Amino acid sequence: MTDPALDRVDLAELTGAFGQLLHAAGVIAALVLVYLVFALLLGALLVGFAENTDTAAVTLVTVILAPYFFLGLAVLYYEQRARAEGRRPLAHEVR
Repeated sequence: MTDPALDRVDLAELTGAFGQLLHAAGVIAALVLVYLVFALLLGALLVGFAENTDTAAVTLVTVILAPYFFLGLAVLYYEQRARAEGRRPLAHEVR
């Protein structure tokens, strides 16, 4: 026996939901990639040119880059929330 609410879900709704999931995963992956690239670059520069120890360089890089990473995640959250508010209700949500 199937759920009647699931019978009314059409392919466009599922595709849109999957697209939003992929968009969010892509943004998070891009943020992680940019964080790692800049962390390695800044860490190497701090150790090489500023003559910091490895521990000091890692600490400085984390203090500098972490707020930007979390700011990016916050922007993603508000973007996803705006998309959810602007979408039409799903078939099983309408009563």
